[in-house]
Amino acid sequence: MPAIHNNQPLEKALTYMMSQQSNQPSRYMAELDVWTDSTIIKPLFAVWQRQQQDRDIAAANEAVERAIDEVKKEVRTKVLDSYRNGQKAGPRKVTQRGK
Repeated sequence: MPAIHNNQPLEKALTYMMSQQSNQPSRYMAELDVWTDSTIIKPLFAVWQRQQQDRDIAAANEAVERAIDEVKKEVRTKVLDSYRNGQKAGPRKVTQRGK
């Protein structure tokens, strides 16, 4: 299974995760957690740590704003990729159980 890193194309990772989703929904959520940690939590925490040590408040605040903007961009990209993959997959077939 490919690991998800900030420099890896999200579409490739998302395509793989979506292919696994029907068989193993919990695996998709685990991969999403890995992506969330590496793309959102760790970058924001790192910039927060640097801000706590930086004596230049203006520069620290600017770094925080840049990190927030980058995280927002990554989330939007992931959501858009997920939407596009859903559009490519088309509607799900509805089956009635027990009949």
